[in-house]
Amino acid sequence: MSDEQATDRPRRGRPPKPRPTKIEGADLAADLSKFSKGIESEYFYWVGLVEECPVDVVYCAGVAFPKRTNRVVPELEVPNNYIHEKQAGFVVRMTEHKIRLLRERLPRTLIRVIEREIDTSGYDTETKKVKKRTGKVITIQTDEQIEERIKNNLPAQRYIKDPRDVPAAEFMFAVPCENQDNPRAGIEYPPVLSKAGLTWPEEIEV
Repeated sequence: MSDEQATDRPRRGRPPKPRPTKIEGADLAADLSKFSKGIESEYFYWVGLVEECPVDVVYCAGVAFPKRTNRVVPELEVPNNYIHEKQAGFVVRMTEHKIRLLRERLPRTLIRVIEREIDTSGYDTETKKVKKRTGKVITIQTDEQIEERIKNNLPAQRYIKDPRDVPAAEFMFAVPCENQDNPRAGIEYPPVLSKAGLTWPEEIEV
Protein backbone atom coordinates (compact mmCIF):
# COMPACT_ATOMS: atom_id res chain seq x y z
CA MET A 1 0.00 0.00 0.00
CA SER A 2 1.32 3.33 -0.99
CA ASP A 3 1.68 6.27 1.36
CA GLU A 4 -0.98 8.13 -0.64
CA GLN A 5 -3.54 5.37 -0.09
CA ALA A 6 -2.80 5.28 3.64
CA THR A 7 -3.41 9.03 3.91
CA ASP A 8 -6.87 8.75 2.29
CA ARG A 9 -8.03 6.15 4.80
CA PRO A 10 -10.11 7.72 7.69
CA ARG A 11 -8.31 7.72 10.97
CA ARG A 12 -9.75 5.89 13.93
CA GLY A 13 -9.55 6.90 17.58
CA ARG A 14 -10.82 9.58 19.97
CA PRO A 15 -12.62 12.66 18.58
CA PRO A 16 -10.72 15.92 18.87
CA LYS A 17 -10.93 17.50 22.32
CA PRO A 18 -13.22 20.59 22.34
CA ARG A 19 -11.63 23.88 23.09
CA PRO A 20 -12.81 25.51 26.33
CA THR A 21 -14.70 28.82 26.16
CA LYS A 22 -13.79 31.51 28.64
CA ILE A 23 -15.83 34.59 29.53
CA GLU A 24 -13.57 37.34 30.76
CA GLY A 25 -14.04 38.60 34.28
CA ALA A 26 -14.50 42.17 33.04
CA ASP A 27 -17.60 41.00 31.14
CA LEU A 28 -19.12 39.57 34.34
CA ALA A 29 -18.60 42.63 36.53
CA ALA A 30 -21.59 44.94 36.78
CA ASP A 31 -21.37 47.87 34.39
CA LEU A 32 -24.03 50.23 35.72
CA SER A 33 -23.71 52.52 32.72
CA LYS A 34 -25.38 49.85 30.54
CA PHE A 35 -28.49 49.62 32.75
CA SER A 36 -29.22 53.27 33.45
CA LYS A 37 -32.98 52.86 32.96
CA GLY A 38 -33.17 50.12 35.59
CA ILE A 39 -31.07 51.86 38.25
CA GLU A 40 -31.73 54.85 40.44
CA SER A 41 -30.19 56.33 43.55
CA GLU A 42 -31.75 56.52 46.98
CA TYR A 43 -31.20 58.96 49.85
CA PHE A 44 -32.63 59.51 53.31
CA TYR A 45 -34.71 62.67 53.68
CA TRP A 46 -36.22 64.46 56.62
CA VAL A 47 -39.74 65.37 55.52
CA GLY A 48 -42.75 66.85 57.26
CA LEU A 49 -45.03 69.79 57.92
CA VAL A 50 -44.39 72.94 59.92
CA GLU A 51 -46.38 73.56 63.08
CA GLU A 52 -48.62 76.16 61.41
CA CYS A 53 -50.02 73.60 58.95
CA PRO A 54 -53.76 73.03 59.57
CA VAL A 55 -53.58 69.31 58.69
CA ASP A 56 -51.59 66.57 60.40
CA VAL A 57 -50.28 64.84 57.27
CA VAL A 58 -50.03 65.38 53.52
CA TYR A 59 -49.60 62.48 51.12
CA CYS A 60 -47.96 63.35 47.82
CA ALA A 61 -46.18 61.17 45.23
CA GLY A 62 -46.32 58.19 47.58
CA VAL A 63 -44.53 60.09 50.36
CA ALA A 64 -46.14 60.90 53.72
CA PHE A 65 -45.34 64.35 55.11
CA PRO A 66 -46.45 64.21 58.77
CA LYS A 67 -46.50 67.09 61.20
CA ARG A 68 -45.32 64.97 64.13
CA THR A 69 -44.32 61.36 64.74
CA ASN A 70 -43.15 59.29 67.69
CA ARG A 71 -39.51 58.35 68.04
CA VAL A 72 -38.48 55.50 70.33
CA VAL A 73 -35.42 56.40 72.42
CA PRO A 74 -33.75 54.74 75.44
CA GLU A 75 -34.56 56.18 78.85
CA LEU A 76 -31.30 57.32 80.41
CA GLU A 77 -32.27 56.78 84.04
CA VAL A 78 -33.83 53.33 83.54
CA PRO A 79 -31.70 50.65 81.83
CA ASN A 80 -33.36 48.61 79.06
CA ASN A 81 -36.36 50.92 79.06
CA TYR A 82 -37.56 53.00 76.12
CA ILE A 83 -39.81 56.01 75.83
CA HIS A 84 -41.65 57.70 72.98
CA GLU A 85 -40.62 61.21 72.05
CA LYS A 86 -42.46 63.54 69.71
CA GLN A 87 -40.43 64.70 66.74
CA ALA A 88 -41.17 66.99 63.84
CA GLY A 89 -41.71 65.11 60.60
CA PHE A 90 -40.19 61.77 59.70
CA VAL A 91 -37.17 60.23 57.97
CA VAL A 92 -37.97 58.48 54.69
CA ARG A 93 -36.14 56.97 51.74
CA MET A 94 -36.40 59.12 48.64
CA THR A 95 -35.64 58.05 45.06
CA GLU A 96 -35.19 59.95 41.82
CA HIS A 97 -38.60 58.71 40.72
CA LYS A 98 -40.29 60.19 43.79
CA ILE A 99 -38.46 63.49 43.31
CA ARG A 100 -39.81 63.71 39.77
CA LEU A 101 -43.32 62.86 40.95
CA LEU A 102 -43.13 65.57 43.61
CA ARG A 103 -41.98 68.03 40.96
CA GLU A 104 -45.07 67.18 38.90
CA ARG A 105 -47.71 66.85 41.64
CA LEU A 106 -46.82 69.43 44.28
CA PRO A 107 -47.82 72.41 42.09
CA ARG A 108 -51.28 70.78 41.88
CA THR A 109 -51.58 70.19 45.63
CA LEU A 110 -53.37 72.74 47.83
CA ILE A 111 -54.54 72.96 51.43
CA ARG A 112 -57.87 74.61 52.13
CA VAL A 113 -57.50 76.41 55.45
CA ILE A 114 -60.75 76.33 57.42
CA GLU A 115 -61.19 78.43 60.55
CA ARG A 116 -63.98 77.64 62.97
CA GLU A 117 -65.05 79.22 66.22
CA ILE A 118 -65.54 76.74 69.06
CA ASP A 119 -67.62 77.66 72.09
CA THR A 120 -65.78 76.49 75.23
CA SER A 121 -68.29 77.88 77.74
CA GLY A 122 -69.18 74.41 78.93
CA TYR A 123 -65.62 73.71 80.06
CA ASP A 124 -65.12 76.58 82.53
CA THR A 125 -66.95 79.44 84.23
CA GLU A 126 -66.18 81.96 81.48
CA THR A 127 -67.77 82.03 78.08
CA LYS A 128 -65.09 81.80 75.45
CA LYS A 129 -64.99 81.34 71.72
CA VAL A 130 -61.75 79.88 70.43
CA LYS A 131 -60.73 79.87 66.78
CA LYS A 132 -59.54 76.51 65.56
CA ARG A 133 -57.82 75.93 62.26
CA THR A 134 -58.43 72.77 60.30
CA GLY A 135 -57.69 71.96 56.71
CA LYS A 136 -58.39 69.82 53.70
CA VAL A 137 -55.85 68.60 51.13
CA ILE A 138 -56.90 69.20 47.51
CA THR A 139 -55.24 67.78 44.41
CA ILE A 140 -56.09 69.48 41.10
CA GLN A 141 -56.76 67.00 38.31
CA THR A 142 -54.70 67.17 35.13
CA ASP A 143 -56.38 67.78 31.78
CA GLU A 144 -55.75 64.16 30.84
CA GLN A 145 -57.39 62.91 34.04
CA ILE A 146 -60.46 65.09 33.47
CA GLU A 147 -60.78 63.91 29.87
CA GLU A 148 -60.48 60.29 30.98
CA ARG A 149 -63.23 60.74 33.58
CA ILE A 150 -65.54 62.38 31.02
CA LYS A 151 -64.81 59.57 28.57
CA ASN A 152 -65.88 57.03 31.24
CA ASN A 153 -69.04 59.02 32.08
CA LEU A 154 -67.70 60.06 35.47
CA PRO A 155 -67.90 63.50 37.11
CA ALA A 156 -65.04 65.70 35.86
CA GLN A 157 -64.16 66.88 39.39
CA ARG A 158 -62.78 70.21 38.23
CA TYR A 159 -61.13 72.38 40.83
CA ILE A 160 -63.21 75.33 42.05
CA LYS A 161 -61.13 78.28 43.22
CA ASP A 162 -61.41 79.32 46.84
CA PRO A 163 -59.58 82.22 48.57
CA ARG A 164 -58.86 79.94 51.52
CA ASP A 165 -56.67 77.66 49.41
CA VAL A 166 -52.92 77.77 50.02
CA PRO A 167 -50.18 75.87 48.11
CA ALA A 168 -49.24 72.81 50.16
CA ALA A 169 -45.56 73.60 49.56
CA GLU A 170 -45.94 76.58 51.92
CA PHE A 171 -46.31 74.13 54.82
CA MET A 172 -44.07 71.25 53.68
CA PHE A 173 -40.34 70.62 54.03
CA ALA A 174 -38.00 67.97 52.62
CA VAL A 175 -34.22 68.03 53.07
CA PRO A 176 -31.55 65.32 52.67
CA CYS A 177 -30.29 64.03 56.02
CA GLU A 178 -26.81 65.30 56.79
CA ASN A 179 -25.64 61.86 57.92
CA GLN A 180 -26.84 59.27 55.42
CA ASP A 181 -25.33 56.42 57.46
CA ASN A 182 -27.25 57.44 60.57
CA PRO A 183 -30.21 59.51 59.32
CA ARG A 184 -32.15 61.51 61.90
CA ALA A 185 -34.80 64.17 62.00
CA GLY A 186 -33.54 67.66 62.76
CA ILE A 187 -34.36 69.84 65.75
CA GLU A 188 -35.18 73.16 64.11
CA TYR A 189 -37.59 73.36 61.20
CA PRO A 190 -35.90 73.85 57.82
CA PRO A 191 -37.33 76.33 55.28
CA VAL A 192 -40.53 75.21 53.55
CA LEU A 193 -40.47 73.89 49.99
CA SER A 194 -42.10 77.00 48.51
CA LYS A 195 -39.07 79.02 49.65
CA ALA A 196 -36.16 76.57 49.73
CA GLY A 197 -37.12 74.36 46.80
CA LEU A 198 -36.36 70.65 46.58
CA THR A 199 -32.75 69.48 46.39
CA TRP A 200 -31.47 66.16 45.04
CA PRO A 201 -27.82 65.30 45.83
CA GLU A 202 -27.13 64.25 42.24
CA GLU A 203 -27.67 65.86 38.85
CA ILE A 204 -30.88 64.61 37.27
CA GLU A 205 -33.37 65.82 34.68
CA VAL A 206 -36.63 67.04 36.22
